[in-house]
Amino acid sequence: MTLERKYKRGLGRVYVDSETGDEYPSVTTIINATLAKGPFLAKWQDKIREESFVKRFEAFCEHLPENVREYVDRPTVYAIYKQSLGAPNAYRDAKGDTGTYIHSMIETYLQPVNKVKPLSYYLENDPRAEKVLTNFKTWMAKTGLTPVKVEHYLCSPTHGYAGTVDLVAKQKIKGGSKQLVLVDFKTGSMQKDQLLQLAAYALAYEELYFVRLAVAYFLKIDVDAGSVGEQMHMYYDDLSYLFEHYIRTLELWKWRVDSKNEWRSW
Repeated sequence: MTLERKYKRGLGRVYVDSETGDEYPSVTTIINATLAKGPFLAKWQDKIREESFVKRFEAFCEHLPENVREYVDRPTVYAIYKQSLGAPNAYRDAKGDTGTYIHSMIETYLQPVNKVKPLSYYLENDPRAEKVLTNFKTWMAKTGLTPVKVEHYLCSPTHGYAGTVDLVAKQKIKGGSKQLVLVDFKTGSMQKDQLLQLAAYALAYEELYFVRLAVAYFLKIDVDAGSVGEQMHMYYDDLSYLFEHYIRTLELWKWRVDSKNEWRSW
């Protein structure tokens, strides 16, 4: 099976089997489109809006005499606030760009063959990159990690989904022998829903290669601090349990997609 990643209108990111033409929605598309983000996202957006508004308003007032500030009219203040409404999306996009950049750098380090850009490109164009890479190398040496697959496309023909796993490797577990692990890099905030992503990848890997993963976890990368650390370890029994919930999420996503098609035909 050879998979190609594409974007399809109405579905988002999909993976296409170049041999059969079969399409598989991506794991992240399914989770993001189906599960509500809840009060956490709303609070985060309000916080970003408030911080952005205060920053813009203070910058505006700095150019005014002290005795004039109290006479700033409300329409002007509202116009400043309106500019801030897009702050959460701008913040998200900036973080997303940074995350993609760091992902690409680590992928290039782990698998430098046939890359469009050399490792030096990433180190030269972001002053934070060198510290991240140094700590990533230290983490690899400490854990005795040996990469098996890097930025690898996975697919579950049985359940009808696909995705890209950042890293599958052999690693010492709890000081014992090396076992197969799945690692997903995260440069942004993490939520409980993302554990379903680990389960979906792990079970797809087992379906394709007939091998069980001992554990799956997130590698949290703080780009500004340069720190690297493992979080949210899920062992096989945990992954099997989470996979049941992922399948329910997948079925709900399929129902929503089918329902949209039905409504369009009415």
